Amino acid sequence: MFRTPHWIFAIALMASFTACEKGETTNPEPAAEAEAEAAPEAEAAPEDREVVDNWKAQVGDATVCPISGKVFEVEADSGRYTYEGYDFVFCCSGECLDQVKEDPEKFLGELVEQARAEDAAAAE
Repeated sequence: MFRTPHWIFAIALMASFTACEKGETTNPEPAAEAEAEAAPEAEAAPEDREVVDNWKAQVGDATVCPISGKVFEVEADSGRYTYEGYDFVFCCSGECLDQVKEDPEKFLGELVEQARAEDAAAAE
């Protein structure tokens, strides 16, 4: 009876391990894509989520800062200012908010007009 030399098994075994390593390192993208798809919406960047009107934004919502123009996620400690009956949120609470307090019409006037127009349309 014919017997296969042991060295052939050793080569085949080494080749199978090498193939596994190459498969894992050459194409990591499907695993990354699967993780991204499985990630909950709350972990998505604010820019990638639905943006809520600033005066309607609640904690956890993404909205646009009236000062910086950046999309940010509203947090419990986000800067806040009430003007003309509407509560506005800001990505910062330092100097930016001080600027709003000095001249709220300059920074919030247009947003107040939008909010009032939306309120009027909803009332009809």
